[in-house]
Amino acid sequence: MITGTAELSFPLVEDLLRGVVFTDIGMVEPDFEFGTLRSSIGAGVRITLPVLGQIPIAIDFAVPVTQDDKDDKQLISFSLGFTP
Repeated sequence: MITGTAELSFPLVEDLLRGVVFTDIGMVEPDFEFGTLRSSIGAGVRITLPVLGQIPIAIDFAVPVTQDDKDDKQLISFSLGFTP
């Protein structure tokens, strides 16, 4: 498995709401080949509520740039907390 992300984050409303634009690239094939890399671009928001401390709520929207017919497609992603 190989993955990579580039993300640009910018404030929208003080420390409570941030916007992000990003690109993801990766593969989970048994053999590495450049034709098997998948990529996407997207944008989202990070909400940090004082009641949750510094744990962000992330809502992202992305579209695939390179894909395979067998890939599962997920256009909207929601997460709570930091992801590695």
